[in-house]
Amino acid sequence: MAKRAPNNILLISENTVTYNYNETKDVLDNLVDANGKTTKYQYDDNDRLFCRVLRR
Repeated sequence: MAKRAPNNILLISENTVTYNYNETKDVLDNLVDANGKTTKYQYDDNDRLFCRVLRR
């Protein structure tokens, strides 16, 4: 299990995945996969995931 920290980088099977974690709200802000595609996560006022935006 990866440590939760802002701008953390994971190395999984020679593929790099970068993510930004909001420690204040305890939620994932965005993730960039090994192909450079970004997924941004949006939350409601109760910090429940309500939208996932995929960017190419």
